[in-house]
Amino acid sequence: MIAPNITSPILRDLFHRTAKLRLHFLVLGANIAGLSCAYHLRQAGHEVTIIEPRALALENKPIALCMPPNMTRPLLRCGLGPQLQKYARKCTFMSYASGSSLEVLADMHFPDDLMEDLDADIMIINYNHLMEMLYNLAIDSGVKVEFGKIIMDVDAEGPSVTLFDGSVIHGDVIVGVYGESSLVRPLLEKDLDTEEEEGEENDYFAVVLFSVKTSDIDDDEFRNSLLNDGNPKWHVFTGNQWSINTLPKDDGLEVFVHLFLDEKTFMPRISESTQCPLKDIVLDDIHPNLQKLINHAENVSYKRHVSRPRLADWHDDPGHLVVIGEAAYILNPGSDHAPALAIGDAAVLGTLFSHIHHREQIPRLLAAFQELRQDRCENVGKWELGFIKSSSLPPGPERDARDAELNHAIRATAQGEEQETYLEKEWGEFWRVFQYDPYEAADEWWVEWGVIPDRMDGWNDTIAHLCVEVKDECNLTDSD
Repeated sequence: MIAPNITSPILRDLFHRTAKLRLHFLVLGANIAGLSCAYHLRQAGHEVTIIEPRALALENKPIALCMPPNMTRPLLRCGLGPQLQKYARKCTFMSYASGSSLEVLADMHFPDDLMEDLDADIMIINYNHLMEMLYNLAIDSGVKVEFGKIIMDVDAEGPSVTLFDGSVIHGDVIVGVYGESSLVRPLLEKDLDTEEEEGEENDYFAVVLFSVKTSDIDDDEFRNSLLNDGNPKWHVFTGNQWSINTLPKDDGLEVFVHLFLDEKTFMPRISESTQCPLKDIVLDDIHPNLQKLINHAENVSYKRHVSRPRLADWHDDPGHLVVIGEAAYILNPGSDHAPALAIGDAAVLGTLFSHIHHREQIPRLLAAFQELRQDRCENVGKWELGFIKSSSLPPGPERDARDAELNHAIRATAQGEEQETYLEKEWGEFWRVFQYDPYEAADEWWVEWGVIPDRMDGWNDTIAHLCVEVKDECNLTDSD
């Protein structure tokens, strides 16, 4: 499944068509959202320039990503099967265990026949490898990238951006891709009620990301369970207002860790320092082996939730500005779904703009982009936050009910219940996210709604032309 018929990246004609009107898009950022957006817009036939303040070509993050099928499927469509074959590994297991005892609460298995129905696998990839793949894809397809360019101002009227050196870059549409540091989002927020939040601030979890050398894990049984004999396994350890997720590095030399901390429980004890204060974090009832992971943490980064208003509009009325990814919607810090949602945004935006043939369509296509993506992305964010909360419940009836539900997965499998039936029943929303095809969704919108105004424009032009001919033949004036 991982090696499709396509044997090299698609550098042109991804959509088997190109836009009749060629636009110039300015993408402000070279993260996952920015690179994938730039590539898809370029495939739609547009000129694309990425403006990135960092001087380095690629952002270096020593973390691993778990890619769901709705993320690997677009990457395969872009012809990245060989690269995924080289850098990514199929994940067929997900384990829930108690963070205090390491007792397994449930082992989820994703069998091959189930993944075949989704036309893609759940895969684990190092962040740096994914960024390299997307960067090369964008560059090779003709995207221009300006590194080390500090943006001083974004002019929505231009539309244009002014750089630190005083130079100005003009475009037709400016795309904001970074989250809380977005320069485009504030221009769309200015008329909003700042008290309207996408979620209560203390509903979110801070995240600490770090890696641990497997040689520092002295318990052989625990180390082997994390590595799972070279078959990647996503581990979730449940705790009291905290939870820990682990993924193994491809070479087995490191384990990547997400430590989620309930904001209202832990954050009042922690300073606002940009340095992660792991020494200040005391987790209740944590197993010694998990505590040792924290004690041996390296490459530590730390991110808290930043409260922002919920955007009513992801674009301005003239169609000069649009935001995608975490610039458009708010996800919990360290979200596993953020990359998949960003790539889905890029696929939808590129598909819609592969149909454009006159400028008057820009606002309508941007509105369609938001219509297709906003509810889906926000619902995934809420689902994921609920998952983190469920993994971090304090002792009590809710936790007992959760554990009983997780144990049902083991009993169901032992009794022969179809794994797909169980997953669809218990993870219905999550499973529907897996099945989503952004290209298909955008094309369906175009067929149903996009062509109607254009046909009406054509009819209006035809009627107007006929009226002129009738007036000429009958020698009528406008007053007649």
